Amino acid sequence: MPNANVRAIGVLALLFAGVASCIDEEARMRKRIAGDYAREFDGGGGWYVVRHVLTLREDGTWRQTSTTRYRGRVQENLADTGTYRITGITLNVRSLAIGGIYHYTVVGDTLFSANATMAYKFTGYDIGEDTLVRVRSEESR
Repeated sequence: MPNANVRAIGVLALLFAGVASCIDEEARMRKRIAGDYAREFDGGGGWYVVRHVLTLREDGTWRQTSTTRYRGRVQENLADTGTYRITGITLNVRSLAIGGIYHYTVVGDTLFSANATMAYKFTGYDIGEDTLVRVRSEESR
């Protein structure tokens, strides 16, 4: 019996070490990708411009804001917030407002949306791929 207990404790220790290393890896990735990521849509010759900014925080939370510039006026649009998890190069963003999960592929300073293929598969509608690029301090507005 004592050998069975020692083995059980050893297995539990290995499981705990495996879970801890996954948590540490995700924390390192959150620290690496934390920051602002933006995309802009130009509505034709500067007539209007819509800018979306996704802010990823190290604690696993995020916020997305949107502004529209139209004829010199800036309007803040609805914001969304939630939590995210990262596994390898896949960023899974969960919205608290609508409860959906959005998927991105992280490549350097760019987030590539992985949502269009699934949307097309289920709806037949091509929503296009979103690409968000890290905002550097001189780009901040």
